[in-house]
Amino acid sequence: MRTHARTFVSLFVLASATTLATACLDRPVSREEPTTKSNVLISSKQSAVDKIDLLFMIDNSASMADKQEILAEAVPDLVASFVTPACLDADGKPTGEKANPAAPEGQECSKGKPEFRPIVDIHIGIVTSSMGGFGGGECEDPNLPRQRDGARLVARGPGGATVPGVGSSQFLAWLPDVPRNAGKPRLAGAPPITDLATLGSSAAAIVKGVGDTGCGLEAQLESVYHFLSDPIPHESVALSPAGGRKQAALTGLDRELLTQRAEFLRPDSLVAVVMLTDEDDSQVDPTALNGFGHYWASLSGLDASGGQASPRGTSTCAATPYAPSCLSCRQDGASGDPECQKNGGFYSPAEDVLNVRFHKMKSRFGVDPQYPLERYKNGLASLKVPGRAPGSTCRNPLFAKGLPLDAKDPNDPRLCNLEAGPRQADQVYFAVIGGVPQDLLHYTPDDEQATALTDADWDKIVGKDADHYARDEGLDPRMVQSTRPRAGRPGATATSGDNAVGGEVRDWETDAKDLQYACTFPLRTERDCSDKKSCDCNYDPNGTGKVLNPPLCDKTGKKQTHAKAYPTPRELRVARMLGKQGIAGSLCPISFEAEKNGAPNPLYGYRPAVATIVGKLKGSLISECLPQKLDRDADGLVSCVAVHALPEPGAKCESSPGLMPLDAELGESFLRRKRDSGDTSFAGKTLCRSTQLPVAPGETCAASESPGYCYVDNAEGKRPLQRCSQAVVFSKTGAPRPGVTTDLLCVKQSGGGAEAR
Repeated sequence: MRTHARTFVSLFVLASATTLATACLDRPVSREEPTTKSNVLISSKQSAVDKIDLLFMIDNSASMADKQEILAEAVPDLVASFVTPACLDADGKPTGEKANPAAPEGQECSKGKPEFRPIVDIHIGIVTSSMGGFGGGECEDPNLPRQRDGARLVARGPGGATVPGVGSSQFLAWLPDVPRNAGKPRLAGAPPITDLATLGSSAAAIVKGVGDTGCGLEAQLESVYHFLSDPIPHESVALSPAGGRKQAALTGLDRELLTQRAEFLRPDSLVAVVMLTDEDDSQVDPTALNGFGHYWASLSGLDASGGQASPRGTSTCAATPYAPSCLSCRQDGASGDPECQKNGGFYSPAEDVLNVRFHKMKSRFGVDPQYPLERYKNGLASLKVPGRAPGSTCRNPLFAKGLPLDAKDPNDPRLCNLEAGPRQADQVYFAVIGGVPQDLLHYTPDDEQATALTDADWDKIVGKDADHYARDEGLDPRMVQSTRPRAGRPGATATSGDNAVGGEVRDWETDAKDLQYACTFPLRTERDCSDKKSCDCNYDPNGTGKVLNPPLCDKTGKKQTHAKAYPTPRELRVARMLGKQGIAGSLCPISFEAEKNGAPNPLYGYRPAVATIVGKLKGSLISECLPQKLDRDADGLVSCVAVHALPEPGAKCESSPGLMPLDAELGESFLRRKRDSGDTSFAGKTLCRSTQLPVAPGETCAASESPGYCYVDNAEGKRPLQRCSQAVVFSKTGAPRPGVTTDLLCVKQSGGGAEAR
């Protein structure tokens, strides 16, 4: 086959992640002689993902067992969506068949083609919300080890049973015996699973095995950060005397976690984090506030005069928590404030119950000892993250090429100075299945556009100005965190069983010991309240005979009929901060009817959340269509060049098959146009080009052994493409490796005379 590698002297560039405006290209583009330039822009993001690392963060505090059961039912569907994608006909519609991942490439479907290439390399791991007490003294019972999972991987079956496919590495590895997996390393601690049914059942088993005996001070966000992104994960929190108090510092190096991370996390995989929780993130930065942040996770007061309670915030905090005058009553200059005159500047024990301490902390205490949410956004999206030493920065392990296995000391410079890896931020997704009503998410089966959340939707979920603590502004009343009945909500009642008013779940009198709910859902098996530890009814918080009445119980008050989820604003705010990479799902199912009209019910259990997650991740598994038809010349070529950016600094084009260096002038023009569009991520990257392969209309180069790409369209009565009318297709040996960013750049030339730009 004859190939061409032409030099372009000028072009106009659009970053591959940018939407193409139709006005930019209102007629077909054809290849012409270089004369007076009329530049056009084409964007087509190409996918090279061939493996997925799927990390679940599962809340294992009390009341989570019923939710884990529902997730366990959904996990096999989630995994199967990646392993056996739908087969599509020539019009891009499902044929009803699922792709066979064991079939030879190009033959996965008996009719049509798979929506994307089946994924035959997946790691599945779980971390829990239990990281211990962070120096606060809670969750330290040696007889309850599940309260201190420490963000390490856990892979235990129900009751501690052994699960097929789980080895010493504590995660599942899907690696069937297919040609694409030939030569891939097999980890001794993660025996390959080659049967999809075993993968699904084992994944469900380790979800159910998480249990609900973990720490009540949930560290949902920190657990994910600690496992994936903390360059120097600490082993413990040490307390030392400081002026009559105890000051916290992070100490040690969790070498077991580093080993698990290095084995689980591949540098070129698509990473998906799926968080399941029914409560807001409830942990502190123990080193915050000059090392005294751990006191807010403790029943030991910051000051003996305050007992177990926390200091109040000044008067301005309730309405304007970010005003300079919003201080803790224990800070200098606050003692004269009216709020600080109450009870010596401390809350009473009844006003500051540890179970509800972690909501609106800046408004209530004048300080916020929790980690800032920017930490978690950057942990999933930024190449650099803070080191342990104040002011230091390190390479984010999530975006590193390799991770050290033999580091023994937190001062080992290799931990911080990791080599850059190929993964890009748009290959990391974060999904929260948490406390948010289903109607605020408006999931619409088979309609991703209707399901997508707008800014107005997010305002109802996390507030209009959440970053500045105006969190209630714009919020749906059900998403307001409060110990008291909320405005705009059906009020409390003393009658058991009256759980809804006009179809709306009511609020309740919590006696300041609990928060109001975001949503509830019926339990499939009612819970006997003779076991008070697993029941929310007959709730007597102080043992005084005062029985509360949450909207979860039957008329006798002796059976729990519903489960609940509290608002989870911190987790959901991180999802919003991540933009297109963030995903929201509800912990409260719409339906428990598995089938409807003889077909699987898309609203059953967590199927809506799974479908939303898969719909988002498909964006990294499917190459984009070209938005405009291009004209070929007599040689079967179009006036375009594929530009590939290698993610590793100093990488050589020749190290990747089929790539060659990009002309310096063309490269500078490319970078300038990227900068003009606000994209500076290409600075310092090696820019390469590949060879265009000529094909006739209606033909494709997909099976060609020559490395390169071609322009393919459905023409001459032939339909080589399923989802698109026209697209860029790479040959069998020409697909860019994972992590390489590809832009298709086209130039329109007309008139006479050359002009360089």
